[in-house]
Formats: sequence, C-alpha cells, structure tokens
Amino acid sequence: LTMDELLHGFDYMFDILLIPKRELTTQEIERIHDRYEVFGETVRFFVKDVNELTEVEQRIVEFKDFIEFRVSGISIDDVVLKWFGEQKGD
Repeated sequence: LTMDELLHGFDYMFDILLIPKRELTTQEIERIHDRYEVFGETVRFFVKDVNELTEVEQRIVEFKDFIEFRVSGISIDDVVLKWFGEQKGD
C-alpha cells in the first residue's frame, strides 16, 4: 500500500481530544458527536472532514464545561496501526 492509499482508507480526517471538567454521560458525549472513544474522563472524537470539524467544535464551545480541546489530523501512529492491522489480515 502507498501512503495515499492508507490515508484514503480512513473514515476520519481529524480527531478532537476533549478534556472535560467532569466525567461526561454518554448522552452528553453523543450530543457533541456520535463517533468517539472514551479514555478515563478524556473523550476523543473522530471527524470526517472540515465541515464536520466546524460543527463539532461549535458544539464543544456551546457545551462550555471543558478544560481544553485539541484538534489534530491523522497522525503517523494512526497510519502505522492501520498498516499493521491490514498486514495481519493478509
């Protein structure tokens, strides 16, 4: 696989790491965005494109009950994990 093929295989282009002021309920998290993982009290949202990114950021800002949030694109770690996963499938 080429790097372009790996990148196009992702169903998200950005992730948002949210550090809330308190533990959030599933309903609160899903009001922000329905694609997520929870690590302790930290929530990682998976966002497919720039338009969706803007929408999710707006919901987080309106939510207000957070310490901080960070946006990043697909990382090299994500690419490597996907590549290893596909190699195991061969």
